[in-house]
Amino acid sequence: MRNSALPLASHAIEATSWGAEHVLLRTSDVTLHLSGPLRLTDERGDLVGQWNPDQGGEDAAARFVTLLPREVQECVVSEDGTLTLTFANGATLTDLPEVGPYETWYAAGTARDGSTWYVRCEPGNPRIFLDILGTVELPWSR
Repeated sequence: MRNSALPLASHAIEATSWGAEHVLLRTSDVTLHLSGPLRLTDERGDLVGQWNPDQGGEDAAARFVTLLPREVQECVVSEDGTLTLTFANGATLTDLPEVGPYETWYAAGTARDGSTWYVRCEPGNPRIFLDILGTVELPWSR
């Protein structure tokens, strides 16, 4: 299985927001929109918390966001569409792809050359990632 890294390494989470069906994480140049289900584990792999968009509404999302560490060490997308953030303290946040009417997650940001990019986990087929130009290989996997 091939994994690709999103350009989030060594970035502090500067802002968070949430709703009944999403959690948003922002760094200085990347925004992640996560629609779950989300699992947070500590450095030993023990479950710290989980959130599902159809359970608990905004209050549950707000409580979940307070558990998140603030410094992202690595952000990896697996070939099956699973998005995994590893934090500086060893904790991991995983967004598991689900078949449904909406993308499980998407990310947008600014590349080193100043151009903007947008990647999403396509509904119904988590192996397809799109940018605004159409289906492409993740640019940072080359």
